[in-house]
Amino acid sequence: MPAPAQARRADSSPFDPDRGWRLHPQVAVRPEPFGALLYHFGTRKLSFLKNRTILTYARRTAPVDDADRANCENMINFLRDVTYGDDYVLGMKIQKGLESGAVDNITFGKNERGNQFFHEIVDWYLAADPSKPMPVM
Repeated sequence: MPAPAQARRADSSPFDPDRGWRLHPQVAVRPEPFGALLYHFGTRKLSFLKNRTILTYARRTAPVDDADRANCENMINFLRDVTYGDDYVLGMKIQKGLESGAVDNITFGKNERGNQFFHEIVDWYLAADPSKPMPVM
């Protein structure tokens, strides 16, 4: 049986998962607690993402110029490094610790609400809109 053809982009260059991706204009994304739903209006196919990590890289619009593109690339690289270099590595270490039987349970993500609140309050201050209520923890 021949090897499957390598995925190609519209310009015939090989698929590179480390480069930015463009969402097809007929695809809608709906975040869900388990990840996300993706629906293609042309083919009427529904797909599922098992987590929200990839949504971190999504933008509503394409970069407008080289500086904007560079900012996008920097943010993508930062988020990839934190997600794959820190979060997933830590998660695997926690999993191995639980498998060892050394502890019965662990609260994973205990500080996440504090991180979310930090970003909510920064956004609130930056918006400078007195009509919006101040976020609460």
